[in-house]
Amino acid sequence: MTENNATRETLWYYEQSGQHIGPAPTSVIQALVLNSTVSASTLVWRSGWADWTPMGRTELGALLSGASAAATSKDTSDTKTWHYEQSGQRKGPVTQAEMHAMIEKGHLTHGSLVWRAGMPAWSLVEDTELRSQLLQGTPPPLSGEAINNSVVWLLALSPVLIELLRYFIALIATGGNEARADRLVSQDAFWVVGPVISIALSYWDVSVLKKAGVNTQLLGQAWLVPVYLFKRSKALTQSPAYACVWIGLFVLSLFAGA
Repeated sequence: MTENNATRETLWYYEQSGQHIGPAPTSVIQALVLNSTVSASTLVWRSGWADWTPMGRTELGALLSGASAAATSKDTSDTKTWHYEQSGQRKGPVTQAEMHAMIEKGHLTHGSLVWRAGMPAWSLVEDTELRSQLLQGTPPPLSGEAINNSVVWLLALSPVLIELLRYFIALIATGGNEARADRLVSQDAFWVVGPVISIALSYWDVSVLKKAGVNTQLLGQAWLVPVYLFKRSKALTQSPAYACVWIGLFVLSLFAGA
């Protein structure tokens, strides 16, 4: 909560409606300035100060001048129209105010693709001037290194797990007769186990990614397992090892069943 050394970012408290709010880093204060939540007269305080001081009399005053420039161009920004991608379709045009509303409601989040006139190509919303609005609503998604990959590795190994499960079911159905169980499996009995397990594991992994803040709309249909796995590895900047393992085991299972 305090600034203990030069390498630690200054944390601020500010007054709003008679309440002391904080601590907040300078980047958050900047977003509040741009949002007109705080102004030059807002009282602020940080560690080492004897008393609360109007923001305009502190080093945060530089943020206010930036907000003033933004206000000067407000009319221009309000006339901007945007397009955005949703479920593989191009949507829009919508106004900048409508874009802000969609971000606040969670319809647009980290990883959403947007475009407006003057941009050379579609870009992630966090790479545009909408970033400050986005950061006020939700934190960025966890990095690929922080996401638990246990479920996706179960999915990668699913071709083998499915065959083992089919054989186990066949043993139960035949009263433990291994020869009859082998015959049933070779005749593709209980084939429905495969798609059920694959889809269940895929959607389980999607739920893991959603909890980590990943925009799973970019990953395509979860039941298309190899496509999903490759898109997942790319989106999280991970090695596609689990996708390659799935393909290798799937091919082996085809040969084993031939």
